Amino acid sequence: MCADVQGKTYHVLNREDVAMWGAALLAGNAIGVFSDLKETAKAHVKVRKEFRPDPEKKAVYAKYMGLYEKYMVELHDFFERLQAIQ
Repeated sequence: MCADVQGKTYHVLNREDVAMWGAALLAGNAIGVFSDLKETAKAHVKVRKEFRPDPEKKAVYAKYMGLYEKYMVELHDFFERLQAIQ
């Protein structure tokens, strides 16, 4: 669904620890252990599944995305007031 809504390809990776793994890559790059982040990341991950967008579904979702974007703008002040109550 995300692929269809956003019109982007999504990949499911063979790792469960992506946040910690990404932090380790950044730290390793910062101290010089990894010279090329992109190549290091590619070497330690495999794509298990790929989701490609369906143009027909994207067209269906497009009208709802426009409504959602308006909703978020219109309700922003309301949500701020709601949070101030707590």
